[in-house]
Amino acid sequence: MTTYNTAALEQLIESSNYLKDYIDVPYITTSESFDSEDELRDYLQERITEAEIIYYKTAIEFLADNDCSLGESFGLASEYGYTVDKLNSEILATLLLQSKLSDELSELDLSECFTESEEA
Repeated sequence: MTTYNTAALEQLIESSNYLKDYIDVPYITTSESFDSEDELRDYLQERITEAEIIYYKTAIEFLADNDCSLGESFGLASEYGYTVDKLNSEILATLLLQSKLSDELSELDLSECFTESEEA
């Protein structure tokens, strides 16, 4: 039997750079239960796709701190089929944020959130 360990998930998320600011750990640990690492990863990836940066000033600050040349952000926009006339700072910042969140998620060893135990 596999047991889901909410404390381990909380520790993994809290030790990240970006995930801790965009994943609602208290909600997940009290309202959700997962049977496998894949199920947990899929759930977290869904939350990542919901993350966005709104407001011009916030977007500009995020881009300035994380991609001042905008090379990575424009590359992501191109991958997703955006054209220049459909872009703004909020879209670029959101794409970059989601990419960084996904990268962090892929680096997490979510197997630490599950333990195998023998049924009694």
